[in-house]
Amino acid sequence: QRQMCIRDSPQAVQDAIKENYSEATIKEAAVEVAEDGTKTYKVTLVDASGTENPVLFNEKGEVQK
Repeated sequence: QRQMCIRDSPQAVQDAIKENYSEATIKEAAVEVAEDGTKTYKVTLVDASGTENPVLFNEKGEVQK
């Protein structure tokens, strides 16, 4: 897992955050590359009450469970 700037993530990930988590603040972002080259983006969001919520996205901006 490698820390990254959210601006370096795919546009689909940035758009998904804007659409679904517009009230949250981005605390940090990281990318993990699997052996097959698949990238998963972990974005830690902080909501209005200060609760941190890590959310995983694939390269298409889809939330991963």
